[in-house]
Amino acid sequence: MPYSIRRSSRTKKIKLVVRTDGKVELVMPKLVPLFIGKAFAKLHEDWIKKQHKKAKNKLPEIPSEDGAFLPFLGQNYRLEIQKDTKNKIKVVNEKIIVQYKKKADIKKNIEHFYREKAREICTERALYFAKKIGLKFKAIRIKNQKTRWGSCSSQGNLNFNWKIIKEEMKIIDYLVIHEICHLQEMNHSKRFWKLVENLDPDYKIHAKYLKGRL
Repeated sequence: MPYSIRRSSRTKKIKLVVRTDGKVELVMPKLVPLFIGKAFAKLHEDWIKKQHKKAKNKLPEIPSEDGAFLPFLGQNYRLEIQKDTKNKIKVVNEKIIVQYKKKADIKKNIEHFYREKAREICTERALYFAKKIGLKFKAIRIKNQKTRWGSCSSQGNLNFNWKIIKEEMKIIDYLVIHEICHLQEMNHSKRFWKLVENLDPDYKIHAKYLKGRL
């Protein structure tokens, strides 16, 4: 399994670490022979494979390079960057065109685009599913949660992670259904999952898919 090697004068023993980009790095003291480090990595091959699988499953960060791919509603759109006097984003065929005043605006513009689309689609789907089972919610909030896809407060407010907009509609629907059902069952009891299943028979597949994506 692929991993990078870094020598360090500060480390006293061989260790494997996961970098912020999800890749695995073998850190070695300067005087330790390379073959010993490689043997150490071989010994922990299963752990390295597990980390690579986790990294592959995680959502990609927001790119800002012209020609990169942006995930949106389960599809990859080609990113086109254009210098302009205004900050704008538009979807044209299979491209997402980002017009910017300053380079620092590019990622901000893309995140704003994601957030607005998440608010629009999650609201539309929440209204649909809530009406279908005779429930009402107070408000929808789009958040930037690091470990949660969504939540439902005891006051009836629904919270959704804006990153969900990168996924297919069936995944978005599952998340919305999950939180809508919490309006009636503020738990994960059998009654709760039965309510979810009535609206999404494939909920187990969708729940498993979302696990570990953040």
